[in-house]
Amino acid sequence: MPPLRDRREDVPLLVQHFSVLFGQEMGMDPPAWTDPAMAVLQAYHFPGNIRELKNIVERALIESAGEEMEPEHLHLRTARTPPDDTAAAKGRRHPSDGVQGRPHRGRR
Repeated sequence: MPPLRDRREDVPLLVQHFSVLFGQEMGMDPPAWTDPAMAVLQAYHFPGNIRELKNIVERALIESAGEEMEPEHLHLRTARTPPDDTAAAKGRRHPSDGVQGRPHRGRR
């Protein structure tokens, strides 16, 4: 099965499915998704798979309390932020780089 980031056209159907599913579990009607919120999801570089989208939708429904879904309910990096936007990818060092400690010897 291809990763979700390669099947962006499936995102709206999956979002609708999960919205109905979680809406029923939470005893509320599935909220409407704004075009900007859906655009953010479709542009998102999913490092994971469909379970990640499922978790994002569930968390967004909980936070929105049944309101119309907006991008701020998603708490995602925007599509402009690549997933490799880390200190190492930018050539910066992590604070623990070069720290030498005693070797791990397990439990005592």
